[in-house]
Amino acid sequence: MHLNGGSIKRREDKRFLTGRGEYLDDIFFDDEYCAIFVRSPHPHAKIKKIKTEAAVTVPGVVSILSAEDVENDGLRAMQPFITSNPNTKHPFNFIPQPLLAKKLVRYVGEPILLVLAKSMYAALDAVQLIEVDYDVLPFVLSAQEALKEDSPLVAEALGTNLCLNWRCSSNENIDVIFSQSKTCY
Repeated sequence: MHLNGGSIKRREDKRFLTGRGEYLDDIFFDDEYCAIFVRSPHPHAKIKKIKTEAAVTVPGVVSILSAEDVENDGLRAMQPFITSNPNTKHPFNFIPQPLLAKKLVRYVGEPILLVLAKSMYAALDAVQLIEVDYDVLPFVLSAQEALKEDSPLVAEALGTNLCLNWRCSSNENIDVIFSQSKTCY
């Protein structure tokens, strides 16, 4: 088979152009559930109250899982893969990331609840009926703002928004090194 300079004859076009293409979303299994997360619309907020009463009555809803359910099942918060600088062994400043937020959300999109249903449509309907009452807290949107002394903390327990201070060179003057370099990009 010679391919240089020529095109490969496509075999899949006809089935896709005639609407007979199959995608993962088209495959169904018996006893299959759809899972959709309820996520925070706020970058930093306290969760005051969650109402799921109407959502659990949607036909096809199997369960609505919260942080309490995760804890009761013995699932732990996620730990970072690397917890210290591999070169200096200096530890990173972090707190474990909960699988589902319980009392506080720290970023837009943080998962709060997991809705399990027998279909995507039932899960989406249930999500629309869930009410989460927030107390929005001060937040920052840039790393520069986050490092200011009076900046709101993402995790108060850490006392800082700085995760790590990683030096990649010695204490030499970097301007001198660049000025003596043959090539700089």
